[in-house]
Amino acid sequence: MKHLSILTVILLYFSTTVAIAQPTRTEMPDARMLRFPDVSAEKIVFVYASDLWTVSKNGGLARKLSSPKEQELFPKFSPDGQTIAFSGNYDGNTDVYVMLAEGGTPRRLTHHSDDELVVEWYPDGKHILYRSRMVSPSHRFNRFFKQSIDGGWISAPAFSFWNTEGDWEVEGWGVDPDYEIENAPDEMVAGRDPQLEKAIEVILEMLEEEPPKRPKRPAYPDRSDRIK
Repeated sequence: MKHLSILTVILLYFSTTVAIAQPTRTEMPDARMLRFPDVSAEKIVFVYASDLWTVSKNGGLARKLSSPKEQELFPKFSPDGQTIAFSGNYDGNTDVYVMLAEGGTPRRLTHHSDDELVVEWYPDGKHILYRSRMVSPSHRFNRFFKQSIDGGWISAPAFSFWNTEGDWEVEGWGVDPDYEIENAPDEMVAGRDPQLEKAIEVILEMLEEEPPKRPKRPAYPDRSDRIK
């Protein structure tokens, strides 16, 4: 009996130690898993474990807005805080979606085979700026695109950054004459190069207006004096 009592004490000691070492369900989650936060006047939206969550700016319990199988990224509040734009991968491709800030069914805005990643809302609250490699033949660079929340055609903004006065400015200026060219995605996919076509058109017009001057051919040299 004495040996049994000692064994019982030892087992109770180790079971208590293991129970203390194990984390409880009330522990806070690892904050490093909270990604891509954005703030509105009242709420914070973020991505946790590939899902969208919101929480009050004053703190409290976070609320999950969705729980799809695939990931959601880069949530952004609309200027009025009523809508959230984000990039979601629901069917094997990452596209731009919008949903109400209170939750609901996401609505898809883009349908291109390349990934579209949300950057920001336009101040009017009716358009979303996103980046994509859809017009990069080698997929080496992104370009900005403007998408209406009502759907329809996209457009590529002609400017790339804000200046100190709050206006868009051209990223760089070419050699005069400088022309602004519309690069429609369908033309790029079809193998056309609008920039090259415009350059050829301008050069041909310049050659027609100011033909290059051809120098007069000089007389052939007289080498008869060398003949003996």
